Amino acid sequence: MAHKLRAPLGGLEYQQREDGIIVAGRPFPNLLEPFQKSEIPDYFSRVNHGCKIEHEKDYERMLEEQVHRFNRNVYAMEELQLMLHGVFQGRDGAGKSGAIIRVVDALRNFKIMRVIAIDKPTSEELRHPFLDRFFKDNCMPAYGGVRLWDRSWNEDILAVPVGKLRPKYVYREHYAEIRNFEWGLHRAGGIIVKFWMDITYDEQGERFEDRKKYAPKKLTDSDYIAREHWDDYTWYGNQMCYRTGTDFAPWNIIPANDKLYSRVHVLKLMNERIESRIAQVLRERAEHEPEKPAKKTDRKRRSKK
Repeated sequence: MAHKLRAPLGGLEYQQREDGIIVAGRPFPNLLEPFQKSEIPDYFSRVNHGCKIEHEKDYERMLEEQVHRFNRNVYAMEELQLMLHGVFQGRDGAGKSGAIIRVVDALRNFKIMRVIAIDKPTSEELRHPFLDRFFKDNCMPAYGGVRLWDRSWNEDILAVPVGKLRPKYVYREHYAEIRNFEWGLHRAGGIIVKFWMDITYDEQGERFEDRKKYAPKKLTDSDYIAREHWDDYTWYGNQMCYRTGTDFAPWNIIPANDKLYSRVHVLKLMNERIESRIAQVLRERAEHEPEKPAKKTDRKRRSKK
């Protein structure tokens, strides 16, 4: 299927950071705005796949720094009534699982952390609204909790349209539903950090060949399907970023040809978002704190004057 993408508008529709990460998010005056056909920006064409960490020692040093930072930030969340959602999507073979493992290793506290791998919905789940299954079985965290989503609710606007598993009118309604759903999580104290892990077509081919040689069980039919539908995933992935990348939950497009680079920067970005939200909550609390009554000595001084 041929799809036509346009160049994204820098500053309005995305920001390319100095470290190579592309942040795709914009304000939506109406989160429930109905689907309208429009030209879709090609964010993925802006990815700098040359981003890398050259030396193992540099990687270990940078990772250790982010691990300490992550622990400090996560354990500050509960008192401030915050929780973290790390949402991982991306190309097959782009290293989503490897990045998630590094986040798990960074915290190693399964009382507050859980990895949720999303598979196809069951026949029973298909009888319910599509977002319903993400609230079951302790999927949603308590204050101070961390959920790492290995694929997510976004599969219904990515894999579903690629595979033509639902009529167009169904998944087109999901864009607004997802924006509104994520706004609810945000308002409840959720810090939503969404990642699209991006690799080149050639890099994906090399990784699949490595899987075939050294870990054949990891290579599935879905991997071959994803490779066959590379252009379709490009189209619907860009649509996903454009239609569900908001100012409160933007998409972070990570150059992932170099696994060391992507793993460090996933943790780095999580830390930045947690710290930003903590600072926001502390400011809001300070603004709404009632003024303390003046001390007796202060009142005496004022009366003498």
